Amino acid sequence: MTFAGTIVHGSKHGRTIGYPTLNLAVTDAVKAALAKYGVYAVAATLGGREYAGALFWGIRSLFAETEPVCEISLLDFGGDAYGEEVVVAVLAYIRPAVAVTDKGQLKQLIKKDIQDTQKTYDLSRS
Repeated sequence: MTFAGTIVHGSKHGRTIGYPTLNLAVTDAVKAALAKYGVYAVAATLGGREYAGALFWGIRSLFAETEPVCEISLLDFGGDAYGEEVVVAVLAYIRPAVAVTDKGQLKQLIKKDIQDTQKTYDLSRS
């Protein structure tokens, strides 16, 4: 499944824990492509370059939010891309969304998600 989205400003929670993300506007295309909440391994094309990414689709319970978000931690990407379009190819469903109780637990989950994403991306490209 592939979809395109526009990068928008988010709440910047990821930056505060060392894992900045690109937030996508939640559209019907996003909702249609991502059947269930959780983490997905993706290949994301931004500015003509492809990146491996760990995409989170769901509700960030740690921050007491009630609306779903779509955010991607791109591997080997630094910078901002607000207003740009990103094309996302879903490679695999990594895990369901889980409730976390503190930022330390969240950081551990993200670290593992990124490791799993890199393995999945590498396998898909070999």
